[in-house]
Amino acid sequence: MSAHTAVLVVDMQNDFCAPGGRAHRRGRDLTAIEALIPRLKDFLTQARAASVRIIYIQNSVRPDGALSGPADLVRRAAEWGAEDPLVTLPGTWGHRIVEDLAPKPQDLVVPKFRQSGFVATNLEMILRGNGIETVIVTGVATHACVEATARDALTRDFYVVIPRDGVAALEPQLHEAALLILEALLPRGMVPKAAEVEAIWAAQSGKA
Repeated sequence: MSAHTAVLVVDMQNDFCAPGGRAHRRGRDLTAIEALIPRLKDFLTQARAASVRIIYIQNSVRPDGALSGPADLVRRAAEWGAEDPLVTLPGTWGHRIVEDLAPKPQDLVVPKFRQSGFVATNLEMILRGNGIETVIVTGVATHACVEATARDALTRDFYVVIPRDGVAALEPQLHEAALLILEALLPRGMVPKAAEVEAIWAAQSGKA
């Protein structure tokens, strides 16, 4: 399993997840995301120990909005404010992955420009080139970029796993609603707790 599995870490960036980032400055409650970070850090440690490929999906925009398009700019304005709808600008602190989850040299980073990590990116090429058959989607937000990436992975015939405690959202009710949808969408057992996935890795490496 490990050789054909990749963990996708979606949008764990300062603007979305850290005190002082855009979400925090707009008065959003980071409680659920702050609780996710240490859990996800441990999960990634276990993944690396099992030689599982880790790929960070990093939301990226241009200062002039040229990569966003009118419809996407309208969506961003509704979420982040019409006065400055662009978040996660490359080269800024807000664009960086949160410090506790910073990529290691062996990890890969894929810029994304829409909610799904597959739209107009080289993610699928990377997965196919590395012989990946199963993607474990983690990060934020459960009902948005996590779900969008999971759906696109499924339609591309990847096995999809969503650790229910490896994802989060600013709004708990949307997180819970998304988990219900994902449980209905995916085969039974594909929305487990992270510890269940870690136990499989440990068993395969003879550490159980």
